[in-house]
Amino acid sequence: MLSRHQYLWTAIFITTFVSTSVLGQFTCKDFLSPKTLMTDGTRLGTIVYPLAGNKYPPNQNCEWDIETGISGSVVKLKITSSNLQDIDIRGECSMDYVDIFDWKYGDRDFIGRFCGSQSGQIYESTGQKMTVQFTSNVAAEFSGFSASYQAVEERGDELDSSTTIILAICIPVGVLLIVLTIPFSWKMFKLYRQKHTRNTDPNQGQGVQLTQNDNRAYSDYSFHHAQLGLVSPGETSYGIQHNFPPPAYDSLEYSNLPPQPPPYEQVIKEMVSEDRRDESNT
Repeated sequence: MLSRHQYLWTAIFITTFVSTSVLGQFTCKDFLSPKTLMTDGTRLGTIVYPLAGNKYPPNQNCEWDIETGISGSVVKLKITSSNLQDIDIRGECSMDYVDIFDWKYGDRDFIGRFCGSQSGQIYESTGQKMTVQFTSNVAAEFSGFSASYQAVEERGDELDSSTTIILAICIPVGVLLIVLTIPFSWKMFKLYRQKHTRNTDPNQGQGVQLTQNDNRAYSDYSFHHAQLGLVSPGETSYGIQHNFPPPAYDSLEYSNLPPQPPPYEQVIKEMVSEDRRDESNT
């Protein structure tokens, strides 16, 4: 059977459990937790714990919900001072510490924790709400921490603005470069085409100029072609000299020559006949 003191402690435990679990209130010495703080971005807000400037008591769990009602803004938090219990032997903040939470799509996400004398850290939410939670254990007590908060413009908007400026500059410059490059490219293409045409045209060539020392060879050449009924490459029927290359072998017309040499027997017979005619004449 329980004594009077046991009933009393049981009642205190139930009251504490209901106040912390059912009503959602945390044990916090200086204020009713969680505490909502609003910011409009025009001035800095501050969080100081403990408020009295003394050492914080053990077994504390205090929360601050920082919110902004400005569309397109987020919450920025900077830790200005910290004097909490330091890290444990594993190098972790597991005794007295401050946790930072971000709210996005209705869920609370952990984004950071600090303890000891760490300060100068900056945290930024992705939405319009951030939660700061202080926790202390039953051991040593310290002087606490302080932080400043403010609503700032969302980084995504800054990135979009920078991207817009870059595109606004790069697109006109790119179009101008293309416009200036087209005439130059067309000119280079025409020069390449002309050069390629000259190199592949079979009808183009350079004639041979005969010097005065080549008159005899030229005369023999002309006489030989005259016997074949051909026109020499350096003469025309009008007596005008042209600088053309010699004609191809397949294009020559042997008009005064038989299409093929006579048979060997016929040549022998003609030679014998001529010899006999010469003998008879003598």
